[in-house]
Amino acid sequence: MKKPFSKKQSIFFFGFIEFAFYSMYACFIAYAVAFALSRGYSESIASYAVMTYMLAAFIGQFILGGICDKRQINKYVFLCGMTLSAILQTAIFFFNSLPLFFILYTCVGFVTQPMGSILDSWMLKAIDYDMINFGRARSMGTVGYAFVMLAFGQLIKVYGYRAAMIGTIICTAFTLLPALIVPNTRTEAPAQKSKSSGSIRDLLQCLQYRSLLVVLFLLGLAVAPFNNLKIMILQNVGGDVGDQGIDSFIGCVAQFLTFCFPQFVSMFSEYGKLVVSASLACIGSIIFFIAKAPFIVFAGTFLILGLYGITNSSTRFIVGKYLDPGLHTKAIGVGDACYNTISAVFAMLYAGNLSELFGVRAVILISILLTAGTLVYLRFSALRDRIFRAG
Repeated sequence: MKKPFSKKQSIFFFGFIEFAFYSMYACFIAYAVAFALSRGYSESIASYAVMTYMLAAFIGQFILGGICDKRQINKYVFLCGMTLSAILQTAIFFFNSLPLFFILYTCVGFVTQPMGSILDSWMLKAIDYDMINFGRARSMGTVGYAFVMLAFGQLIKVYGYRAAMIGTIICTAFTLLPALIVPNTRTEAPAQKSKSSGSIRDLLQCLQYRSLLVVLFLLGLAVAPFNNLKIMILQNVGGDVGDQGIDSFIGCVAQFLTFCFPQFVSMFSEYGKLVVSASLACIGSIIFFIAKAPFIVFAGTFLILGLYGITNSSTRFIVGKYLDPGLHTKAIGVGDACYNTISAVFAMLYAGNLSELFGVRAVILISILLTAGTLVYLRFSALRDRIFRAG
């Protein structure tokens, strides 16, 4: 029997996996909308493509997350998902067909987006839910995403999207190699002995978790146009794909600070962190609305992406506190889906068409109203607590 990894070893290897995984994500997936526009597809077509991607990702969170919880095989699902993702992304580049683009991009969403939640759950089990070290290891994903986005924004301008495909293959290889070494982890109580059946009904029985999902959905609905259609906002103020890389780098600096140095926000309760997140989203949206140049958009991005690190840790803390261990992977996945995917499905239904009809500022205005609504909801939700931690 192999000697189990120490916590220190686990943190090191998972930090490397996070770095490589989000570097892979930054090579092509993050530029998929710009890639679609470069092929001559309209803004509405690009928006619908993102919608199908996110819908598939949401379904993937339920199916793949459920498999991981039931069988406790996060490692093996992650390995298979990453391999298939690289194949599908490469196929998108080689097949210049709109129907195939939709099909392949949708499949990428199904297998790739859930991998982040599966990886986080795998790591949390391995390090006994040590949130401080989780944040530090998770911050390496932000570092990888930041530098690769910055680099590939420039590489794509010079060499085209062939560079993105090569980068995807290389980063996937560097993700798989350490993932093969790290052992699979299980909760102490086997999933089949859990008090919960593992259904979505078990998740929704928890009032605090239901309230969390509403907050994540509203915030996700507000920021989805910024996360997925940022190139349109930048083009509206004279920017290009190179500026998108710079923009993502700046946003990732904010994410890195919140992940790697959680003491910055440790004075706030979990409720307080969500209030801070909604406030940052509202201020960032207003900055986007008044922006007249790319550098002003960068300032809004710093706030919008900075809040992700705060909501990410709050979600995992609330899941660990209120829900049965046998539900953790699915609960984290559903929470991430509410923020990243299902909210984006609804946002993409209106964002592309609204942008074409009334301009991108109309979309931003809706986001301002949504973030203000989130603050109002928090005031009356089951999560309501003191803003600052006691003592």
